Amino acid sequence: MTDPRISRLTSLSSRFRAAPGGNVAIIFALSSLPLLAFTGAAIDYGLATRLQSKLQAANDATALMLCQTASNTDPSALYTQAQAILAGYMAPAAPRVDSPLGYIAPSTGVARQITVTSHINSGTYLSRYTKVTSPVVSATSQCATPVPKTFEIALVLDNTGSMGESSNGQSKLTALKSAAKNFVEYVYNNGAFSDQTKIAIVPFSGAVAVKDPKSATDYTAKNANWIDWTGQSAYHWKNINKNLAVASGLPTRNDIFTYLSSVNPSTSVGYPYYDWNWGGCFETPPYPQNVQDVAPDPKNPDSLYQQYFAPDEPGPGTPVQGNNGGASTYKDTNNGPSNSVWNDYLPDTTCQNQSSTAYRDVESRGCKYKSATQNNIATRNSTPIGLPTGETGDLGQNGPNWGCASAPMQRLLPLRTGTNKATLENLISVMTARGSTNIHEGFMWGWRALSPFSVFQDGASYNTASTPAASAVTKVLILMTDGMDDWLNLLSNSSSTGNGAMYNALGYPTNSAVNAPSTSTDPAGTSPNPRLQSNHQTPQIEQGTNNIWDPSSSSGRSAIDGLFAEACTNAKASPSPNDPPKLSIYTIAFSIPGDPIDQTGQNLLKTCASSAGQYFLANDSNGLISAFSKIANSIGALRISQ
Repeated sequence: MTDPRISRLTSLSSRFRAAPGGNVAIIFALSSLPLLAFTGAAIDYGLATRLQSKLQAANDATALMLCQTASNTDPSALYTQAQAILAGYMAPAAPRVDSPLGYIAPSTGVARQITVTSHINSGTYLSRYTKVTSPVVSATSQCATPVPKTFEIALVLDNTGSMGESSNGQSKLTALKSAAKNFVEYVYNNGAFSDQTKIAIVPFSGAVAVKDPKSATDYTAKNANWIDWTGQSAYHWKNINKNLAVASGLPTRNDIFTYLSSVNPSTSVGYPYYDWNWGGCFETPPYPQNVQDVAPDPKNPDSLYQQYFAPDEPGPGTPVQGNNGGASTYKDTNNGPSNSVWNDYLPDTTCQNQSSTAYRDVESRGCKYKSATQNNIATRNSTPIGLPTGETGDLGQNGPNWGCASAPMQRLLPLRTGTNKATLENLISVMTARGSTNIHEGFMWGWRALSPFSVFQDGASYNTASTPAASAVTKVLILMTDGMDDWLNLLSNSSSTGNGAMYNALGYPTNSAVNAPSTSTDPAGTSPNPRLQSNHQTPQIEQGTNNIWDPSSSSGRSAIDGLFAEACTNAKASPSPNDPPKLSIYTIAFSIPGDPIDQTGQNLLKTCASSAGQYFLANDSNGLISAFSKIANSIGALRISQ
């Protein structure tokens, strides 16, 4: 007899096999395991892919930073830097850089190549099902430092009085010093710049100091044939009656400086120069020489450079006091008007039987400089003369160097040679905010520093269409200013200086004619200034009335702007039709809300730049530092090669 329990079990088994619900359950249970594994793998793969993308970006950035190191950096040091840089980008994850780095040393015509390979373990969340633990993701980047190129760079830096104003809690000049030093440091350390790269620094205000009279280094030795040491040029005697000076034993400007320095020796240290020795500035050559890249012709005396000499203006020798304290007044008894006098540093003593009180006669009386003594200059003010109320800075100090206010420029120096980097940084450190603005003069001395033709002839030859890439030298001029050109008068009324404006590297708008007394057929002061473009050689002096320079037709600003614009055009020109431009020009307008550069000034700088991307507008100190950084990076740009 069959056991009932067995019959029941057999019946249940038959029913189970026949039931469709049981089949589905079995199939689902068996298939869920691979589905779960596939889902886990997809999640883990997505996480690994995201991590690999992040690692690749960090690896690329690391390679780029390594390629910006000095070209002689040891590969082992590069590896240490790579590990630290990558860890910083990937924190808190802990990637590893494979050792050693791929490295191809630089050689002639061969760029340095650095290959960085890194890896990191990607975590898993469903490894119980996928049976995969901590997959490794990796990244490889190769950066080829460009074959180092040789640059000649001139930093033309505004040092005018307004640079003493505040921006972001520091003076504009302090921000400029930081930006300029950062630039020098970048070029020094960046492998894109060859060891032959040179830098010049040109601080400027109303003039540019080329020589430091307190230094043993003299760029302007007496055998320099581009300087008029002997008074051959007619420009040598502008505003100085040559006959009276020579008769007094002062046959040249240099002799006048030497004598005045003995009367008023230096009692100060630093810049600008408070003694009455020559401050190292030059006056601009005649037009169009002053907008061209040419050397003076020793056979043409008028093309020679003149030592900057600000004449003693008529008056008792009592200097201006304090900020906009008002100029001295000189009554021209011949013509009647009262003239405001800003640089009166000697008493108007009669000499060589000259007793005329006419403004021009008194101003050009060359023998008066020999009459200077320590006693009769005792009232000379030792305080620099301030700008109008509300403006920061000053114009310098009364004397023959009036307007020669900035630290002396530094000619081209190979940056990585000896202590040259420190020399450049020290010059940046001693820059002082002082003087008026003559952008044209700063620009031209920057160009002369780079030129193979001009006074120094320090620069390499300009590149031509046939210049081999290995020997090409890229010339870059970076101009930064916080203001507009001015030929200062600083008077709020119709009165003016008898010369139309204050003295700067262009002289006066209305220079005294050579040895021409006011009674001559060509009265002193009515002749055009041949240092200006022809459309600005109309001083509009109204003898006997106001003696003012007509601002509508020939204002000081438009006269200097015109020279600057023409000089920029010439500097960007190519030596020949198929050649590259002589210079690549960057301009920075440092225009803060409290002391803005107007649209005319901004447009002038924008037009001067070699391209729209080479013009920068900085509205505060941080913007200025950023502009210099962007320029540095654009010059020494690096890219990932693989």
